[in-house]
Amino acid sequence: KEKEKALSLLTPNLQHYGLNNTNITEFKYPKEGGFFSFFKKNFDAYKINTNHKLKKIDLEKKIIEFLNKKKIKYKKLFSTIPLTEYPSLVKNMPIKIKNEINKLKYTKCITFNFKIKNRKKITDHWCYFYDKNIEASRMTLLSNIKSSSEKYYIGQIEVFRRNDEKFSQKQIKKNVLWTINKFFKLKKKTDIIFFKPNIVEF
Repeated sequence: KEKEKALSLLTPNLQHYGLNNTNITEFKYPKEGGFFSFFKKNFDAYKINTNHKLKKIDLEKKIIEFLNKKKIKYKKLFSTIPLTEYPSLVKNMPIKIKNEINKLKYTKCITFNFKIKNRKKITDHWCYFYDKNIEASRMTLLSNIKSSSEKYYIGQIEVFRRNDEKFSQKQIKKNVLWTINKFFKLKKKTDIIFFKPNIVEF
């Protein structure tokens, strides 16, 4: 039953594209519902409130407050909030703990969304890059997950940097464009229909 629910996502032999290879060739992903469908049954018993932006956490009184002025009293609090956000959220947090939290490092993800002309048949869904000359860590071909496009490929490339790391977005963009042209064997600049970067902090 699990196999019937799963969609095989294929990763390419990168040597075929003139790039360094990865040993991962295939893994399973849900056909419907995304990755969350693996855990959906665990959450069905809980009421999930959306559109609630957290304002304050009072650990002594065990109360959380939202920007919409709603307050909730809790017995146990399970949180996935990034640790670096706690100093601005937790009431009366000791200075020593705040200072330690502010020393923590985290990752920035620079995503490049693209739409390009189909110059070479590729059936793979995504791949990882293990090459010091390639800035990209991972590429996803979204157009191939649902169905292959005859005219275009629509996808996303991810580049990771630490928050305290200095980098040139212009240089990274240049390298990602080089990777796209080499991987897809594009012939000219007009083969790239859409190309846009976006920085996300984790």
